[in-house]
Amino acid sequence: MNNLSIYFNSINKRIIIGAVIVVSLFVFLTGYTLNKAFYNNAYSALKERLTGQIYLLMADRELNAVNRQNSPQKLSVDILNHDVGLSAYITQADGTILWRSSGSDPRHLPPGKTIVHGKKVFQTFTVDGKDYIGLSIAIFWNLNNHQTPLIYHISDDLSELYQIIDSYQKSLWSHLLLMSLTLLISLFVMLRWGLKPLRDVEHEIKAVEQGELELLQQNYPQELQPLTRNINELIRYKRQQQERYRNTLTDLAHSLKTPLAIIQGQSFNKQHPENYIEHLSRL
Repeated sequence: MNNLSIYFNSINKRIIIGAVIVVSLFVFLTGYTLNKAFYNNAYSALKERLTGQIYLLMADRELNAVNRQNSPQKLSVDILNHDVGLSAYITQADGTILWRSSGSDPRHLPPGKTIVHGKKVFQTFTVDGKDYIGLSIAIFWNLNNHQTPLIYHISDDLSELYQIIDSYQKSLWSHLLLMSLTLLISLFVMLRWGLKPLRDVEHEIKAVEQGELELLQQNYPQELQPLTRNINELIRYKRQQQERYRNTLTDLAHSLKTPLAIIQGQSFNKQHPENYIEHLSRL
């Protein structure tokens, strides 16, 4: 504990450590927030894209599906042309595939869930170690006075989304790291510049101790002026006190000079010492 107190007994170290902690927390929270916001926006954009494509699928295949064409069929409008990982399906409520898009894999069909009429259901699932996102919408068609449920599904590979997020994360953290280093260097330079008057005070105090200066002479910032003024007052008081001691000793030496001279000139008679003692008492 004492070693820790000694280590932190420095303004430079306290400010530097505090700046590193604050900058690190700021960078971490900023990175986390931006990464979370980007992920949510990318995921929302993917959901909107799937929603638009499933509506196109519903418009193109709303009645053809009841023909129970289980073999892969092409769409009238090629909405999946630029989406390699995208697959579309139309199933019955029990999961029987009535129709699927060309190149689709039945394993990529989103898992069955209790689906309410007209409600969009998003879900993620994994096939062969790859993550997929699926959107399902159940529509009840009235055919021959009979409610026939058709469930429209569309699924997409999440690998592209993960690659985009990974690329963004690398770019984000590298820029944040560069920004934090720049900020720390700037804070260190500002710290050195801000504490320079304190170092100047230290140098002038040493000059006063060595007799090179009489008082602190620099025009210091207003925050340090009370300190430097009190130091100068202390130096003046100490010098005045030393001057009074010097004068007192000088007066004392002068007052003793004459009696000592007389004593030195007075002969001491061993046979009559009382005469010598009597002479001293008169002094």
